[in-house]
Amino acid sequence: MQTALTQPKEKKKALFTLIAAALLVPLFLGFIDEGYYNFHFLLDPGSLVALAIYGAFIFGFEYLFYAVIFRKSTFQGKLITSICCGIIPGFIVSIVFFLSFKYLF
Repeated sequence: MQTALTQPKEKKKALFTLIAAALLVPLFLGFIDEGYYNFHFLLDPGSLVALAIYGAFIFGFEYLFYAVIFRKSTFQGKLITSICCGIIPGFIVSIVFFLSFKYLF
């Protein structure tokens, strides 16, 4: 049985995990995508903006799955399932977001 004092700690831990996953996935893909297998791409301010946008969209979808879709679920893998289910739509929406600028300007 969970007490009222442990629930906010679990929510903070879940939120931190979602944010970490939302930032680590684009960092890893940027690490291997640039072809140099290093993090020198982070020296470019444009790359930091792109990383922040990817992270924001991925976090948004992860949180959507965690807090809205799986809100009443009680299974153990709720957090990892939310991360896995939020990565793909987050990337798709962020790519569409970046491609929309090509046609706007």
